Amino acid sequence: MKGWDTRRRSSLGEDILLARHGTRIREFVVESDGAVTSALLDDATIDAVSNLLVRTERTPLDHLVLLSSHRLDSVRRIERAEIRFWGWTAAVFLACLVLVVVLLVAGVLPTNTASAAAMTS
Repeated sequence: MKGWDTRRRSSLGEDILLARHGTRIREFVVESDGAVTSALLDDATIDAVSNLLVRTERTPLDHLVLLSSHRLDSVRRIERAEIRFWGWTAAVFLACLVLVVVLLVAGVLPTNTASAAAMTS
């Protein structure tokens, strides 16, 4: 779209500096990371402002990632606790089953009702 809009977009810092100093600005310099804009004024002083409207340590995406990782950690903890519970439950059940089989094989527990009746008489 040649000729549509040949002007470059000004940064927030440039707008702020223009509002502060107007026509006294000789040159704009934008830092390499784009976070700060400086202006060289007619009287050889330099004024610098941030290009960021609000300084935040975390972006909304970082916040979302942090929340989702906390959710996943809590779900993992629940799953581990459930696995631990069911593992111990299965182990205790298996131990009881083995004990009953050992007692049956050893003859301590009766295997049928006839022998149980014979034992009581």
